[in-house]
Formats: sequence, C-alpha cells, structure tokens
Amino acid sequence: MTELEGKTAIVTGAAQGIGESTAMLLAKKGAAVAVVDKNVQGAEEAVARIEGLGSRGIAIQADVTVVDEIRASVETAVSTFGRLDVLVNNASDIAEVIMQDLDVVSTDLDLWDHSYEVNLRAPAAACKFAIPHMIESGGGSIVNISSVNALAGDLVRCAYSATKAGLIMLSKSVATQFGHQGIRCNAICPGLVLSPPAFAKENEPFLEIVDDSILTPYRGKPAHLANLIVFLASDEAAYVTGQTIAADGGLMSHMPYHAQVRQATQ
Repeated sequence: MTELEGKTAIVTGAAQGIGESTAMLLAKKGAAVAVVDKNVQGAEEAVARIEGLGSRGIAIQADVTVVDEIRASVETAVSTFGRLDVLVNNASDIAEVIMQDLDVVSTDLDLWDHSYEVNLRAPAAACKFAIPHMIESGGGSIVNISSVNALAGDLVRCAYSATKAGLIMLSKSVATQFGHQGIRCNAICPGLVLSPPAFAKENEPFLEIVDDSILTPYRGKPAHLANLIVFLASDEAAYVTGQTIAADGGLMSHMPYHAQVRQATQ
C-alpha cells in the first residue's frame, strides 16, 4: 500500500508545470487526483496520464478568479471520489501578467486586483470550501504555493510579491485555526523553476544571474517542488504545519554579495 492510497487530492493549475508534476506524483503514491485548470484540454491530458499510472483522476475546468467555480470544483471532486484529504493551491497566471507588474508607482491598480484574486482570494476560497470536507474525512493537508518574492523585496513584481506574502499568512492562519481538527497547512516558496509559464518570460541574462546566486549546480525543475509538496501532503509530514519552506536552490540563504564573490573566484 502506497503512502496516499485511498486519499483524494485537488491540485489547481495542474495542467502543466509544478501542478502537473505534483498531480502525477500524487497519483503514483496512490491518491485519486482532481486536476483543476482553466485549460481543460491540458487537464484532460493530465488525467489520461494519471489513469495510465493506474490511479483515478478527473479533469475539472475552472477559472480560480471565479469563486463559484472554485466551490464547484471542490464539490465535484468530493462527489466523484467520496472524500477530500489534500488541497494544493498552485494556480497562477504569472505568464500573463508578470511583464506588467512593475514598481508600485508604475503598476496599474487593476493588476493589483487581479493578483489578489488569483494569488490570495482563490486559495482562501479553496480552503473555505475544502476544509469542512477534510474535517469530515478525518483531517487533511493543504499546501499553498507562494514564492521567494514573498520573502524579499524586488525592483519589480510588487503586486505578485505582496499577494504571495499574504498567502504565507493565510497558511499560518489556517494551520492555527484548524490544527486541532486535523488540518495541516504549509506554504512553499519556490525560486525560479523551469516550468513553461515562468521560463518563457525570462531572458538569458536573468537566468545567468540566477545561476550565479543559487547554491545548487542546477536550476529548479517542477519535480523538485512536487517531491516536497507530496511529502507535506502525506502522513510522513504529520508533525509539520504552519511552516514556510523555501525551495529555491539556496537563493535566500546567503548574503547578497555571494554572486559577485563567486564570479570573482571563477
């Protein structure tokens, strides 16, 4: 029997990238997986791969900026699989808005509203609708995908960074409010991960800066994040809750002059 046999997971933004990799690993560990994405074709293709692994899956088309669609996604997953144990709030539209998310003076206020809807309100709504079902199932694990941008200031991405920082506090609040009812909640802060939406928007000079700043000899891949997410989703992490974990190749662990020193010694 695998670690997540008999359990049900919802993963938002699961048609590609970190979400898709997480959905596949959850399925390999025995979970039934609801693949939630506004890209229904990508979601259906992911479900086909899940079924190819011998697990159960369902594709649910949803725009996480629409609260009623989040509610319907949770209800569909529960009615299909009979329970809910894991929620991974991964959905983001960084590829669409990130080039317009600049400094606080230059960024349009409508983009702030949209960033809030996607990065903070959507996970909050998913928690609101999922937690009662999790408690009914005996408890569960929620993993919220934040960002290293939530941990330090940047010259750009002010709306993205602020709303992802809010997601960290949402995670701590959920862990505090529902821990005694068997709900664990943690936030993960990825660094640069080579998933299609993020990588498509980055240029080579920026990637070289990242390479000089991280401590691993390789860039992040979706599988690196999926391994951590699935660990937190499983009973193996039963004593881990209310935590913020950076999965960033060591980016946030050193003094800012690290990159210059590394370049000078090479």
